[in-house]
Amino acid sequence: MNQDYQFDAQNRKFWNEICGTTFAELNNIELKDVSQLSLFDKLYFEFYPYLFDELDWVLEGAKNCVEVGLGAGTTSRYLASRTKEYLGIDISDASCNFVRSSFEFLQLMGKFENRSILDSISVEEFNRFDCAVAIGSLHHTGDLDVALKNLELMVKPGGRLLIMIYNYAQPKRILHNPLLFVANKLNVVQKRQFSFVEKSEFIRRASDKNTKGDSAPLTIYSSKDFFMHGKIVKYSCTLKNSHKLGYKSVYIPRNWALKYFSSIFGTDIYARGIKLENSNS
Repeated sequence: MNQDYQFDAQNRKFWNEICGTTFAELNNIELKDVSQLSLFDKLYFEFYPYLFDELDWVLEGAKNCVEVGLGAGTTSRYLASRTKEYLGIDISDASCNFVRSSFEFLQLMGKFENRSILDSISVEEFNRFDCAVAIGSLHHTGDLDVALKNLELMVKPGGRLLIMIYNYAQPKRILHNPLLFVANKLNVVQKRQFSFVEKSEFIRRASDKNTKGDSAPLTIYSSKDFFMHGKIVKYSCTLKNSHKLGYKSVYIPRNWALKYFSSIFGTDIYARGIKLENSNS
């Protein structure tokens, strides 16, 4: 079923350390202790306060949901607690097993598939779900176009999608290599290229790193325009999240950065999509 994408093996190895482990360590939480998950989830949503609005939007009217990229399962548990049927897909067997165990502990219902979203979508999966969520996962697959297309195919006409991918025009990336940013910008305007594979390990590490300090093996950064040319889903996009802004020992409080800067200089693109009723997928 898998089409032997070159980054699948690297992603399986890297994400075998559950995404969220570093966040848990910074907050003195033992992630393997499922009794501490409520505290982890509370702190996670406090760090990303806008997530509630995004998730509640995609869940409106939904009875079932598919999620790609589970991490430590904070959004997974929120989605499953508000739908009758939940499916979680992750290339990391560690994440699937961890989130499954958290569901069992909290008596939540859900199914999990340890596979890549780049795998071919089966006939049974077409137009199956009321909503789909992929926060911070599709840009690591190695083929953002295929990953998004496959997820769109799984959603019913009229269903909703919530996707988060990294913004190519984020401050650290611009300051690290302004000439590359200018080149990317020209490609967006002139060549209609909307996504860029990041070769700088420094930038990839700034977005994602494990407890050893290793960066994710591949990260694709994109423009809002990436979502504007879909044929079966209509999207609207906003920028959210923020780097730690400041100089030397003086930093802008995160809540200020989120409120006043993220809509312009946000690191993350949040795309809300509604699948067209007349789509022939």
